[in-house]
Amino acid sequence: MRSLGIMLIILVFLLIAASLRAAVVIQIPPEIKVNTEVVCLKDIVLNKQDLPAAWQNIVLGNIVIPGGSLEISKQYLKARLLQRGIALKDFILKAPAKVRIIRDYIKIPAKEIEEMAKACILKHNPKGKIETIQLKAPSDLILPVGKITYRCLEPAQGTYIGSFSLPLVFSVNGKDEAKTWVIAKVKTKISVVVTTRSLRRNEVITAQDVRIEKRTLDRIPVDLISDPKEVIGKETKYFLKMGEVLTKNKIKRVPIVKRGSKVTIVAESPVLRITAPGMAKEDGCKGDMIKVLNLTSKKTIYAKVIDAHTVKVEF
Repeated sequence: MRSLGIMLIILVFLLIAASLRAAVVIQIPPEIKVNTEVVCLKDIVLNKQDLPAAWQNIVLGNIVIPGGSLEISKQYLKARLLQRGIALKDFILKAPAKVRIIRDYIKIPAKEIEEMAKACILKHNPKGKIETIQLKAPSDLILPVGKITYRCLEPAQGTYIGSFSLPLVFSVNGKDEAKTWVIAKVKTKISVVVTTRSLRRNEVITAQDVRIEKRTLDRIPVDLISDPKEVIGKETKYFLKMGEVLTKNKIKRVPIVKRGSKVTIVAESPVLRITAPGMAKEDGCKGDMIKVLNLTSKKTIYAKVIDAHTVKVEF
């Protein structure tokens, strides 16, 4: 009888111990930071290691914006556990009446963003030297916690000189998370060809009419001229004032055939050569196709300028 009583006592003790072990203590602080958008139970408990695997991914809510917060009650926590089929006897919830969950974040200050933009501009700087850079980022940038990288996109105007908005894309752990625009004003010092005196329209440019100067520009024309050889011997299209920066749209080649001048029209093949007198109906440089009046047939044709006295037609 005595041994039977001892066995009953041991059995009761084991049953009590088993029931105590079955109740999982869940400890939650009044405020906690998380690094994820979807908040699960495992993200906010202090004793994650005690949670059964099936409990860990119970979703409590979402915090979409880094730096944002979510407030839940103890009653809500208990309800979420019960909804998953977890009995009240299976857990002990140690939590305050209200729990505030904050999504952690990384802040990139506006000044740091401006330095990133500056590095991009210097990397893509065209020929010449950057003289001044003025940058303005709109605000600090808030990003999720993780490995942050960034890249610059090309400005809409396609150049890194002048006034423009420079787009920067920020990624966290390889995923694009944010895009911002830095307002930039960039000036560069560059070698340009300028006139040494005022030049009339259609005036032939000589070596004494131009020189190279260093100029600070906030815009680099696509047809900018940096070598005097490109303009010497050509004509001006318009009146140019002294010190004017030359571009290709301000000059033209000197025609070797003038409108109204007499020319010889040549048509030839490997076995035959035919010539006829003609008159140019427009100015033309070497290689240009111009209108020519055949004085024999009185027909107007197109011919290629060979030299000052000869044009050629396809045979």
